[in-house]
Amino acid sequence: MYVSPDGVGCKNPPIKSHSLQKSGALKQIAESGHVLSIQPNFTPQKVDWDFRKIGHSQASTFPGYCKKHDSELFADVEDSYKTFDDRTVALLTLRSISREYFTKLAQIRMWTEDAAQAGFKKSLGENSYEQLIDNAKAAGRELAKAKSIVDKALSDNDFSKIRHVVAFHKEPLPFTFTGAFNPEYTMQEEPILPSADEEWGSIFAFCGNIGDSFVTLLSTVTTIGQGECSKFLDSISGEYSKDRNFWLNLGIEYVENSFFRPSWVAEQSEIKKLLMIEKFRVENSLNGQRAPNCLIDLEIFD
Repeated sequence: MYVSPDGVGCKNPPIKSHSLQKSGALKQIAESGHVLSIQPNFTPQKVDWDFRKIGHSQASTFPGYCKKHDSELFADVEDSYKTFDDRTVALLTLRSISREYFTKLAQIRMWTEDAAQAGFKKSLGENSYEQLIDNAKAAGRELAKAKSIVDKALSDNDFSKIRHVVAFHKEPLPFTFTGAFNPEYTMQEEPILPSADEEWGSIFAFCGNIGDSFVTLLSTVTTIGQGECSKFLDSISGEYSKDRNFWLNLGIEYVENSFFRPSWVAEQSEIKKLLMIEKFRVENSLNGQRAPNCLIDLEIFD
C-alpha cells in the first residue's frame, strides 16, 4: 500500500492494519475487549443478519501497510496526535481509501477467480455479472487515483484537493465506523449521479475519537472528470452534522464498516435493533433500494 514520494512501492510484508485505531476509536467503545458488528449468518436456506461479537483487535483490519510504514505514516493520528488539522483529515481519508481499495480488489478476485464464481455468475446472469465486474474495476481505478492524490498531498503538505466536513461532539458516540460510499442525492434530495463520461466520485467517512476529540468526518478528493459528489458535503448543514441519528444512519447504511458498544446495543429495544439490522441488510443486498433521504429516517436516539 505504501508508495514513497519518488513512486517506489514498499516490498515489506503487510501487517493487519487497522482502518480504525485499535487504541483509539475501537478501544473507546470496546467492553471486555469486544465490540459488536452487524454480520450475516449463512445457512443452506437463508442468510440471517444480527449483531455479533468480535474482538476489537480483529475489527476493521486489512493487510495494508508494513509495520514500519503503518507506524510512521499514521503517527500523527495515533500516539503523536496534537491537533485536528488538514493533515489529520488527509491521514484519516487515506486510511479509508486504503481499506476500501483492498476490499474492492479482494471482491474482484473472489468474483473472478474463486471456484464458486461460476455459480455466482449463473445466479446473476451473464450481463449483470459482467456489469458488476466492470463497475468494481472502475471503482478500483477511482480509488487508486484518489489514493495517489492523497499520498502526494501528504508528501507536499498541500491539501487543497481534499474537501471535508467535520463535526466535533461533546460526548463520545457509542459507535465507530470508517469507509467510503457514493452518494446518489444531496440531503435536499437533489440527484447527483455522474454523467456517462464522468467518474462517480467517493465520500470517505470516519467516526470515532482522535486523542481527546470525538469527531465525525466526511471527505472527498477532487479530480478532473469527477461527478458532483462534493455537493453532498455542501448539503450537510449544522442541523445534520450534530444529529447523532444522522451519523448512525450513515454508518449503518452507507459505510457498513461499523462497530458498536455492546452495552449500548443491549439497551435498545428489540424493535430498534431489528430496524438497524434491516437497514444494514437492505443495503447489503445487490438489489437493495435506497430512498433519496434515507439518512434521517431511522430515529434511535431521542
